[in-house]
Amino acid sequence: MSEKDTKTGLLHELRSNMERKLEEERRRADEQRAQEEYYEHHLRPAMVRAQSFFSELAGYLKVVAPEVTVRYPLDPTSSQGVALSQGDYWYKFDNRENPREIILSARCELARPVEFYVPTRDAATDHADLLNRMDFFHHCKYKRDAWHEICGGKFILEGPMIVHVRFFADAQKRRIGIALRNLEGLPHKVYRFEPEAVDEQLLERVARLLLRQEDHLVKVDLQEGMREQLRQQVAREKRLKELELSLALDEMERRKQQEAKEAQFINRAKKAIASLVNSIS
Repeated sequence: MSEKDTKTGLLHELRSNMERKLEEERRRADEQRAQEEYYEHHLRPAMVRAQSFFSELAGYLKVVAPEVTVRYPLDPTSSQGVALSQGDYWYKFDNRENPREIILSARCELARPVEFYVPTRDAATDHADLLNRMDFFHHCKYKRDAWHEICGGKFILEGPMIVHVRFFADAQKRRIGIALRNLEGLPHKVYRFEPEAVDEQLLERVARLLLRQEDHLVKVDLQEGMREQLRQQVAREKRLKELELSLALDEMERRKQQEAKEAQFINRAKKAIASLVNSIS
């Protein structure tokens, strides 16, 4: 191949790469323009409605915030859950004229620290993971067995825990997103709605969810047979957890007894050796 052919091939390759890059940039620019147009005509009106509603709500909550007590499964050894006091509401948004993110938050606090012990490695590590995903401030000291394996964990809950509702304009998916933090019994959950669905009824339901007057943002109408299946499943899972906890406690007691026997045997052996040494001397 001649030098001229080599240059021609190189230039052709570079030109092709440049054209692909320019085409990709044009495509992204077209998508961006389409998303901005959709935001302006559909998402922005919905976000402005949400901003107006929650700005007014936040103003009221600063003056007449209701006393709210809510229970969370922060202590797996308690069937009642741990009571938290919710208050200290605050509100923020990114842009008054063209809002793309709106957040209304609250703080949940303990009256005093809560301390408990979780037996078994899996139960302790799973519970620590749950608290971390909830971003609930706590201390955990793992207990280890003779082989240095985790066999349980001592937890001290201190808090606080933040809950919030976050509205965001998702121009790419052409939806209004509603992200929930530590609501509906989950660390995170996201709903997406058509912008036209973000009306006063939905906004009020979101507010009631945050104030614990509703359990779920979207009601699900379950058939009675499905409800019964769910009740049976929950009952089975509860019995299984109770059995696992009972077995774990039995195992702890067995280990304690074994350790006590071993300590007793060692003490007798020490006394026997001491007696033998004294008799020889």
